[in-house]
Amino acid sequence: MRTAFAHTLGALIAGAGLAACNTSQPGETGLVLFTPRDCGNPLLGCDFVRPVATGASLNVQIMGNGGTSTAGFDLESNNPEILAVTKIADVDGRPTWALAGGRAGSVYLAAVDEAGAQVDFIDVTVRRPTRLGLVKVAGEAVGPTNEDGVDQAWTVNADAPVSFQALPHDGNTQLMGILDYVLVVPQGSTLLASEQSSSDRATGYLYVQPPAGDYPFTFELAAPDSAVAVDAILHAR
Repeated sequence: MRTAFAHTLGALIAGAGLAACNTSQPGETGLVLFTPRDCGNPLLGCDFVRPVATGASLNVQIMGNGGTSTAGFDLESNNPEILAVTKIADVDGRPTWALAGGRAGSVYLAAVDEAGAQVDFIDVTVRRPTRLGLVKVAGEAVGPTNEDGVDQAWTVNADAPVSFQALPHDGNTQLMGILDYVLVVPQGSTLLASEQSSSDRATGYLYVQPPAGDYPFTFELAAPDSAVAVDAILHAR
């Protein structure tokens, strides 16, 4: 379901001309390119420059740099407790592996040949989220701005569709990976009455078309990390 959501959202963003490319990173030997994808951040794309969040999932694909063959290759983590690797079905016709962030730390992700010899590797950092932030994905919005009582305030056009993605951070460092979120709105709020069909609260994606009004809401990580949250308000004008 998460992968299907990522592809659907990616298609919607691409159609709006907002999609960002995933960044391929060459390994230490320069023989293999490692490309993260489906990392929960379709607006900014995926890039191993950003650490993986603990508890998060994403996918990775490899290809030969400069035409080098990777037929029969596999991927391994030197510490699965920090970053676990699982082979999954090909995506878009390319061999694909799922990554799962465990505890915080640093690992190397290695491409190994059919004989089990390491051909190339990259260093990957896993960090625990300490806060959440929102990024606008589609529509018009001004923000985030500072406002008493909330972490982020956004001004949007009334009766116009707009969407936001919750993203994990460790301090000022944005992390990547799909996480489980919970959306909380105050009792009596009508914000979700304007929710659009492609909205997906569980993945931190909120797509609404609110009439004029003020709409506070909170995205928080699902238990046991529910203390990691972002309090926000939409001012529809």
